[in-house]
Amino acid sequence: MKKGKKILPTKQSDRKTSIITAATSIFAKKGYERTTLKDIAAEVGISKATLYYYYGSKHILFFDIVHKNITDAIEGLNQIVNSSRPTKEKIDLSFRQHFKFYIADYPGPSVMLHEKTNVFPQDLEIRVKNKFREYITLWDNVLKEGVDSGIIRSDLDIKVMRWAAIGMCNWVYKWADLNGRLEFNQISEIFSKLYTEGILAK
Repeated sequence: MKKGKKILPTKQSDRKTSIITAATSIFAKKGYERTTLKDIAAEVGISKATLYYYYGSKHILFFDIVHKNITDAIEGLNQIVNSSRPTKEKIDLSFRQHFKFYIADYPGPSVMLHEKTNVFPQDLEIRVKNKFREYITLWDNVLKEGVDSGIIRSDLDIKVMRWAAIGMCNWVYKWADLNGRLEFNQISEIFSKLYTEGILAK
């Protein structure tokens, strides 16, 4: 049987990736509001007219960045939460996954977390919010699993525990440095210990 031909990235997909990479970098430095399509085109080395061929507006480009990052985060967390691992291990891995995703896609996650999604048209904002809800629900599921099994304290509200975990992780982009004193896997380990020692049933 003949092997199928290997599908190589097209020039169009390469160009689109270059645009997203450049836009992410500039959004991280200048912010969404101050960045122009002219800035992005210059960073990629193309004309503004060429950029318009791929992205007719800045908010569509920003949407692609946010949507990709949250989708990647959901896929990674979903594998952990729906695995057969013990609950405590799932929580530890969930912290590690968040930091792994942050490093792999940097500075995309910082752009996603820093900028407001109300710049999107309503249909796109709804799609983004639904994606965020998927991520939140995965945290709720693993915490509820722990409460139901008696591993996690039942006197703590699941919603508060969820936001405590996500908030710890999401705020890291404000103060942590990829080349800082501690590696991100060390920070995630500290976070996991601080968190689980507070919510685990004695």
